[in-house]
Amino acid sequence: MQRRRFIQLLGSGVVVYAANLNLDAIAQEGEKNLRGPYQAWKMSNDVYDDPRLRALSYAILAPNPHNRQPWEVRLIGDDSLEITCDLTRRLPATDPFDRQITIGFGCFLELLRLAGAEEGFELDIEEFPAGNAQPRLSSDPVARVRFRQGANSDPLFTQIRNRRSTKIAYEDRRLTHSDIANLTAVSPLVGFMQDPLQIDTLRQLTIQAFDLESRTPYTLKESIDLMRIGDPAIAQNPDGIDLGGPQFTQLHEAGILTHERLLDIDSPVFERNLSAQLDILRATQGYVWLVTPGNSRHDQLRAGRDYVRLNLAATAFGLLMHPTSQALQEFDEMKGFYQEVHKMLGVEQPQRIQMLARIGYGPQVDPSPRWPLETRLIV
Repeated sequence: MQRRRFIQLLGSGVVVYAANLNLDAIAQEGEKNLRGPYQAWKMSNDVYDDPRLRALSYAILAPNPHNRQPWEVRLIGDDSLEITCDLTRRLPATDPFDRQITIGFGCFLELLRLAGAEEGFELDIEEFPAGNAQPRLSSDPVARVRFRQGANSDPLFTQIRNRRSTKIAYEDRRLTHSDIANLTAVSPLVGFMQDPLQIDTLRQLTIQAFDLESRTPYTLKESIDLMRIGDPAIAQNPDGIDLGGPQFTQLHEAGILTHERLLDIDSPVFERNLSAQLDILRATQGYVWLVTPGNSRHDQLRAGRDYVRLNLAATAFGLLMHPTSQALQEFDEMKGFYQEVHKMLGVEQPQRIQMLARIGYGPQVDPSPRWPLETRLIV
């Protein structure tokens, strides 16, 4: 499993500003549960007294590009919070207009809503209260949220800690008709592909787009710079692209697996890793995508909210998902593939494909690391 995860060119910090909060008490209260880069996935529900903190402990598990965890949260009064973007955690090479980062915020907001609803709270969410934040995100809020009593729980909540972005080879079988019907009911934005000839064409496009991103120097560097190679690096920075476990730790300490070698497109290390990733993309028998009416920030947030719901539903049905959205990126070299994938899937302006993902069957994998919530709380 570790060998299959050798390069994960996807990947994600959370910063929370808190008003009138005793950070030392919170740190001591949650110390047992918050040790280690994966403990956020095992949090006890009774660690925090504040329901907003309990909801945030689930929201920080949201999928987001390159596992950058770009959210900042400021608690307001007794029932509200404000979410902004840590501008240092954007991806200017592969995500020059912060579209993918915004989709990640949509995932965050939906998990926050599900966790609030589990305790009976309805969330009033005001998106981009200061404006639509173009062409890039700014320090203005992404959302303001107020908790109030009155919500019913959603069954998808139970899958939050089981959800993964599963970057492995999938089994050689297509989705059943019942699985497709169940997932189609999750969102009106969703589309599926199962025809073998169409799948083969789309598979080749995703492979070529991944190869292009990997061989474009500045987009490759963005990913390699965010790689945490070996357990000590992951413990120090539980975000980005994690390559953990004894095997990767030893390879890194021996000087075999290094950032420098991974950046050298003429090195055997680069070629072996790229080949392994392309083999994973080849082992795909189904695709799912999300199309929005336009490409506003609100459309992007909606896509994120629907994507994470789809991911949670797929998890409940025993399915795996893995974003393969390189062809949707807006850096100049990707323009041809961007146009091709929209034409292939019959999506015309002003509509926009926001997410494209592999979907299929296979084993459960380990979660990605997360910054523990209390490290993100700043007065």
